[in-house]
Amino acid sequence: MMIPKCAKSGTDQYEALLEQRNTTRKDTRLSPVQMMLGRDTKAMIPQMIAIIAGDIVKREARKASVKRCNDRRTRKSPYIQEDQAVYFRHKQGKAWKKGMVKRADYPNCVIKSADVAMHNRHRIHLRPTSVPVHVRDLSPPRYENTQQIAAPTVQRQDPLQQQTNIPIRPTRDRRHPSYLKDYVQFSKGNMAL
Repeated sequence: MMIPKCAKSGTDQYEALLEQRNTTRKDTRLSPVQMMLGRDTKAMIPQMIAIIAGDIVKREARKASVKRCNDRRTRKSPYIQEDQAVYFRHKQGKAWKKGMVKRADYPNCVIKSADVAMHNRHRIHLRPTSVPVHVRDLSPPRYENTQQIAAPTVQRQDPLQQQTNIPIRPTRDRRHPSYLKDYVQFSKGNMAL
């Protein structure tokens, strides 16, 4: 019935079908598209703002309810400061390591571990602690008022003067192919004509 009407009037039948699917029903107060997809599709006929505003209010109330249920058992995490001792998750499923916060850019932090390695970790992978962290310094000690000791000189032999017959690494014995045994073969030193 709708297709012959569209053919008579010369309008697009797919636009008419879209408008029919977006039209709300009296018994459910929802359109077929809303029942199927949970939202309206774009249509040519403008909708009433009150219906849209009512949906927004319902949606916001639902979001607040879900947030309230999720936040029921949560607690505020303490603020992380620089030069603070923390435990941080080193690898997934492994034990937590001690470290010192070197830079705290919320929510990411740079931690220097006890073995002097630097790690970037998110705030959720850090636990503040009051246990002091001893970070080892792996650099050699510097003595300012000491005399420099001259290093002993080691004479090295020129690699070109070494024997060239000795192979650098082990090699297999090189044999000429058996299918060439009937032919005269030349070596580098002897040229036969």
